[in-house]
Amino acid sequence: MVHISEIANSFVKDVKDYLTENQEVKVKVLNIGEDGKIGLSIKKATENTEETLKPAKRQERRPNASGSLRKSLLCRSLALRKC
Repeated sequence: MVHISEIANSFVKDVKDYLTENQEVKVKVLNIGEDGKIGLSIKKATENTEETLKPAKRQERRPNASGSLRKSLLCRSLALRKC
């Protein structure tokens, strides 16, 4: 998994503005930690090419019927907890 700060040279507020789920991208391995974690970077893999990621135009998000989109996303991210 690539850290949000290693996706693009510009500020990335939302990863979904730049990437889609299951999208294949080129990455550069930055480091391999003693704990086995691998540091990856999209922006360093594409810094000398024209393949830099740019934000995509997305449809405006709408709240779901049971409440706001923020609550919905929070509930999904805390799937093991009851919301």
